[in-house]
Amino acid sequence: MFTKASLNVIRHDLDNALKDVADKHSISINIGSIRYDTTSFSTRLTAATVATDGTVETPGRTALQRHFPEYLDKEINLNNGLKGTIIEYHSRKRKYPFIVMGANDKRYKVNEATVVREMAK
Repeated sequence: MFTKASLNVIRHDLDNALKDVADKHSISINIGSIRYDTTSFSTRLTAATVATDGTVETPGRTALQRHFPEYLDKEINLNNGLKGTIIEYHSRKRKYPFIVMGANDKRYKVNEATVVREMAK
């Protein structure tokens, strides 16, 4: 029988096992959210290559390199007063297509107007 507590233990074990695989092949492997009922669970596993400088080459980062190479890893001021680095672009997210990694290691969704305004400075 699967419970939230038992899935936390299983997720921890899976993360440790996948870390060994990721290190062996020089990639990044992440497990998404886990959906479950009492008899089964499912999750999404995502793997991505790691660049020589240590950045994970996610689909969002690749899209940013393709569509807006001038914004890649540029530092901007966020609306909350923090500084952040533009790390991803998601074309299907119309309101907030850019992802910014803040100085506090949190990810923020940002609209295109904010990025354009900050790049014009």
